[in-house]
Amino acid sequence: MLSLRFCESSADNEDFMASGVDYSGDTYRASGVCEADDEGRITVKWTIQYSGDLDIHYQGRLSDDWTIEGRRGQSKASFDDEEFILKRIPAEYMC
Repeated sequence: MLSLRFCESSADNEDFMASGVDYSGDTYRASGVCEADDEGRITVKWTIQYSGDLDIHYQGRLSDDWTIEGRRGQSKASFDDEEFILKRIPAEYMC
């Protein structure tokens, strides 16, 4: 499992970022953008770049205040690897 804590970013073409060490000791950097469509639905896109040459791309929609649902892929053009659901919950409910 990987816990991400995104922070606002001041970099160009980047709304938020995160960095850290995953469960296996590999370092990563994540960065992404948020986009709203004409109906106000929010799409979130981000890439996790691991040390070495592994990039994993994510694209999802906010389904409520606590949940992002979407797909991930090895390419920004193809999100067909796996579906995901990210949910923010208090730590006491995790264990």
